Amino acid sequence: MVEGGGGSLTTATFNVTRMGSTAEETKVDWVFVPGQGVDANDFVGGMPAGGTITFAQFDKIASVAVDLWIVGDDIAEFDETFQI
Repeated sequence: MVEGGGGSLTTATFNVTRMGSTAEETKVDWVFVPGQGVDANDFVGGMPAGGTITFAQFDKIASVAVDLWIVGDDIAEFDETFQI
């Protein structure tokens, strides 16, 4: 994905799919793991901490988008990485 120029915002969307037993509601915690070259200034409101995704009972497969607002700049940089 491309970060974008100065002042622009880019959304990174991650889909989480539930598989296996659907007999009960399931909650899944997610965390943000910064990688190479990433700091709090790269994100609106600072570094994302994480959250919880809730899958309803009987959903066989559910996808949930996790949006991260990335702040663009005009600085030439090496690739920056992170994991969810």
